[in-house]
Amino acid sequence: MPDPAKDARTETVLLALAFRPFFLLAGAAGAILIPLWLAVLQGWIDLGSRWAPVDWHGHEMIFGFTGAVMTGFVLTAARNWSGQPTAHGPRLGMLAALWLAARALMASGDSLPWAVGAIVGTGFFWAVAATLAPPLLRARNQRNYALIVLFFTLGIADALFHWGAAAENFPLQQAGKFLAFDLVVVLLVLMGGRVIPFFTQSVIAGPRITPQPVTDWLATGLTLGFAAVHVASFAVPALDPLAGGLALAAAAVNLKRWLAWRSLATRAMAILWVLHVGYFWLVIGLTLWGLALAFALPTTDAGIHALAAGAMGTLILGMMSRVALGHTGRPIIAPKPIIAAYGLVIFGALLRSAMAAFGPYADLARTLAGLSWAGGFAIFLVVYWAILTRPRLDGRPG
Repeated sequence: MPDPAKDARTETVLLALAFRPFFLLAGAAGAILIPLWLAVLQGWIDLGSRWAPVDWHGHEMIFGFTGAVMTGFVLTAARNWSGQPTAHGPRLGMLAALWLAARALMASGDSLPWAVGAIVGTGFFWAVAATLAPPLLRARNQRNYALIVLFFTLGIADALFHWGAAAENFPLQQAGKFLAFDLVVVLLVLMGGRVIPFFTQSVIAGPRITPQPVTDWLATGLTLGFAAVHVASFAVPALDPLAGGLALAAAAVNLKRWLAWRSLATRAMAILWVLHVGYFWLVIGLTLWGLALAFALPTTDAGIHALAAGAMGTLILGMMSRVALGHTGRPIIAPKPIIAAYGLVIFGALLRSAMAAFGPYADLARTLAGLSWAGGFAIFLVVYWAILTRPRLDGRPG
């Protein structure tokens, strides 16, 4: 018979810190959304939406999948940054329910007014910003105030996407989608620069990683500059070459940064090298996208998916698998199935980014890429379900 006491404990643990429910939601999104997208492409499912299927796909991967990961990571880290309690219990459950409602509305097609989806989607990100602000402000943690602005801006981007779709204003819709996408790229550069060298230095013997503050500043600044000009180019297309030049400059500086992190020394530690591989995907993606924008080369799709499937997918899986172990009091060693999951996501990203090279077999390559990538997150969901729904091994709260 079910044990009510045990069920209550599991429910309490699941809502103890934001990484628990939101990493599970992100794992489920990664495992489900891509196969669903492939089914739409095959004509097996009709979304019946007011936007094109490709825009539904882009929206859900950015605002849904990536939004869940960002929420889980930032609200969890904010407790360490500020020394203040962050969302837990019913309040955290309400945020998760709001995220789920936004996904349901995106899948509901034209059955409800467009404003309903816009309000819920925007409301989720603004609710996260409102939840994040008090602990950071109380602690005067000025270094991370930008994250409050980030989540608020993601809400604006979601509203622009919905508004553009309803008004049949394609440039506005795309500006909303890529405002969010580009901000995620900036966040990966910012947070990757903080955690990857720190994690590496803490476990790898040998010479210390030399701090490079100017390079760090340029890496974030140039990536942010690219994001701003790229979004503006939807209103002023003549800005494309400038956006491309900034993307190429950002790629070069991020490569310089990555080379200083002693990446080859991490090859024996999967839970560490996956982060280095993920960051290198940023360099590849910015380079391919920059070439497309600056010189009109046919590398746009490859660049976008190198960033989305490659950088975002690999870094997200690597960070979720590491953070979940650390915050549940477990040894930070990747389980063997998770190492296989890393390989599946990286292989899927390679295949998807190079899809155009397969010519008449491009559709097959896309299908294999999608199933491989989704398979990696399905493995994460299965392996980490018990980790994320059970108490910490050391008995500490969280």
